[in-house]
Amino acid sequence: MPLPTLLLFAFPFAADRICTVVHDYERLQGAWVWTALCEKGRIGYLPLGWPAKFVFTGSEYIFPASLHEKESDSDRGSYILNPLSQPKQIDIRIGFSTMHGIYEFKGNNLRMCFGVERPKTFSSKVESQWIVHLRHQTVIDLVCEVINACLPPDLRWRDRDFTWYQGE
Repeated sequence: MPLPTLLLFAFPFAADRICTVVHDYERLQGAWVWTALCEKGRIGYLPLGWPAKFVFTGSEYIFPASLHEKESDSDRGSYILNPLSQPKQIDIRIGFSTMHGIYEFKGNNLRMCFGVERPKTFSSKVESQWIVHLRHQTVIDLVCEVINACLPPDLRWRDRDFTWYQGE
């Protein structure tokens, strides 16, 4: 079979896969606020204004410090997506270590699952595996974050305000 004919048949398949990769990278861009965290079969919902979010820009991310903290308290790193695998895979690099996980989009929400080894399913009941639920940041999230940062330190959201419930 001549090369041009082979390319004619292969291009649509390759183009579809390239579009899938580009689509997920574009969809991930921006600020995502944490809405819940699951581990050991329990779920903890984070209140509005809780200072925890990921900001994805290009192939890098930042886990910004709270508004009342120093900029140097922010964590930065890079990430790699593999949306062609089932389930979709994400690797987040923090310094010299890498967290291997899986992810999925549902509407305006993002769910990521990480573990010591790359998870095969979204389950926090597996030992040393946890799930992070995120939502694209809205104006309401920003307002609540600013209000929380303006409060006196003893009135701000803290870990003790975080309640665990059974279930995922």
